[in-house]
Amino acid sequence: LLPYSEGSTQQRYVMAFGAGYAGGTSTGLGNFVYVLDFEPSTETTSDNIASSTGYRSPVTTGGNVIKKITIAPDSASDIPNGVTANMSVVTADTALTADFWGGIAYFPDLTGQLWKLDMSKTGLGETNSSMWTLTKAFRSEGTLANDRFGYNQMATTLVNSSAPIGTHVFNYFGTGDQAHVQRRDATIKNRIYGVKDLDFPDTDLATTGSSKTITSSGIFKISGADASSSWCSSVDVPGWYADVLDVSSLDTGADDFIKVVGRALAASDDVYFSLYRPDDLACPIGGKSQVVKMIKSCAGGYSVIATGAGLSTAPVMDSKGNIYVGVGNLATDGELDIEASESEERSGVDNILKIGSSDISAS
Repeated sequence: LLPYSEGSTQQRYVMAFGAGYAGGTSTGLGNFVYVLDFEPSTETTSDNIASSTGYRSPVTTGGNVIKKITIAPDSASDIPNGVTANMSVVTADTALTADFWGGIAYFPDLTGQLWKLDMSKTGLGETNSSMWTLTKAFRSEGTLANDRFGYNQMATTLVNSSAPIGTHVFNYFGTGDQAHVQRRDATIKNRIYGVKDLDFPDTDLATTGSSKTITSSGIFKISGADASSSWCSSVDVPGWYADVLDVSSLDTGADDFIKVVGRALAASDDVYFSLYRPDDLACPIGGKSQVVKMIKSCAGGYSVIATGAGLSTAPVMDSKGNIYVGVGNLATDGELDIEASESEERSGVDNILKIGSSDISAS
């Protein structure tokens, strides 16, 4: 619900989404975020978009483009940029400490950058020019070689802190090329992240965007021999990351081909990520998966949950706190026959796995 009307108390339902994946081209087809009006309107707003003019009059059937926002690529990345992830929108209704109208959207782009888009006003009487501030919150330093694509929606959640006292927004996400999930290369080096919005509930990124925390060198590394000794018990943690190879027990040998698949799940104090390693075959069809659970976000270490052969889905939680993953492309001894009478002749049997439960009352 956006404070859409200029200088008035009217709010309108809108949708915000990325332009998608440009199919590996470099033509700038996917590197936009659109904000659309859901409701019929007869008013004229200067933010409407149309072909070459950048403006068109609203129509009474709704569906007006309120804003088209260009997402600049990481200048150090050779990944063709786009926005495939859903927005994670925090509103004042969900963040009780916030004092604004509208919402704040967090999302990654394909080059691995994390963005904060202000779609809010501190008062309904403000003009629309006070909105649409886009700020870069983080760079995962993605390249075609290291595979750190930002394909998936982040798990965005509120975290209570005692040092300093307050409620903060954390964005949890993992990297990996989902369009070429079977790619294997010795240069692949995917990571999982927990990145804090140091400015929340402020709608800009005055602190985060101007500090060294915009790259991994400014947050804690919590895995491997060179991990931060303080881990996540330090005061005012800006964020953390872990190399996937360090927290996975998949059989990787000397190389790290592992990708993070799908959106992370924040459940109670823990965060779950699905990992996948493709087969070492000329024509890979299987592979192995597991889920890594970052205990108490990261301060409690981690554990791994094997999900077996196949490509796992992102973890999900039902209303009772049970956590599930699905596993696809399971190995089969012969031709795939989903109508076979015997389970051993079929692929995809028993491929929904319960991996645990969470105390949802504490989440």
